[in-house]
Amino acid sequence: WRVNFLAALLSRFLKFDQAYEKIPIILLTAKSQSKDLEIGKEIAADAYVVKPFNWPSLLALIGQLLLRRAATKEAAS
Repeated sequence: WRVNFLAALLSRFLKFDQAYEKIPIILLTAKSQSKDLEIGKEIAADAYVVKPFNWPSLLALIGQLLLRRAATKEAAS
């Protein structure tokens, strides 16, 4: 419970502060129940990855999130 609360608090802080709102948030967790996935969505995480995870897939996900951020930044310019 505490970890979920701290993750939610940190995520909300980052997503609702203009200085940090564009930082992608990836939750790496062992929790895979549907309620846990819903919590990940509620706290505005950009991705929810359940352990054990595949390193190449995780790196690809990070790349996609960074590309999406760059495209959003470029479109805003």
